[in-house]
Amino acid sequence: MGPKTEAAATHSVADADSTPTEEVKVQSDPLTGEQVYQFIDRKSGSLILQIPTEQMLNFIRDVQQQWDKLISTSVDKPAAEEKRK
Repeated sequence: MGPKTEAAATHSVADADSTPTEEVKVQSDPLTGEQVYQFIDRKSGSLILQIPTEQMLNFIRDVQQQWDKLISTSVDKPAAEEKRK
């Protein structure tokens, strides 16, 4: 799953000839809230570089899911202990 474009800002990166060859897209990942910067080749439309990488976004998502599970377990634990009393 790729990042969602909220307010996709496009900026040109100029080379020595002042001819824009790359486009920078700024997006927000809907699951992590992280800002994602994609550098796109204007001619081919191919992705040159993405920061953070898709692997890093997946890692962040996994950590957030594990954290949410841990928090929900610890919140439910006191209620379960009360039922035993």
